[in-house]
Amino acid sequence: MKQIAYLPGTGLFILILLVFFNLSCKNTSGLHGEIDHCAQLFAKNKGRLEELLKMIQQDEGLTRVGVDWTRPQNAASVGVSEERLATYRGLFKQSGTLFGIEVTNNRDVIEFIVNSHGLGTSGYAIGLAYIRDASELNVVGDLKSLPVPPREAEYFQRLESNWYIFYDVRR
Repeated sequence: MKQIAYLPGTGLFILILLVFFNLSCKNTSGLHGEIDHCAQLFAKNKGRLEELLKMIQQDEGLTRVGVDWTRPQNAASVGVSEERLATYRGLFKQSGTLFGIEVTNNRDVIEFIVNSHGLGTSGYAIGLAYIRDASELNVVGDLKSLPVPPREAEYFQRLESNWYIFYDVRR
């Protein structure tokens, strides 16, 4: 069996080349894939999303429903039963909005969260949003055109009428 000659420092040189190559490539396929996924979820589940929208609009004291928590913590204190919460969560699973729903800006923005990573101090969330008036929001033509990495902000891309894809970035 022939031995391959190994020059000292070759491994380190190759490692440096790989790191440099990795840093120089803009990998946006993750975000682009999530944007496409959100658009597909909307097209497939618009009826379920509209049902969730009606529910959260009726439950005025409720501002967040997650997988296993709510805001306020005691949903019954604002008239929302455990059965109603189970209906929300069942619709989350059916519609692909697995991270729940959040109401912001005096109930003018309702976000249906498809994916989330971090967010306490840094991270991102992406999903679908129903917005009554987007004139004061950061609406972009195409989320895929954002710089990599994007500035800390919340971005919106219009789908149709009052429906948008949102991308919330925190650093």
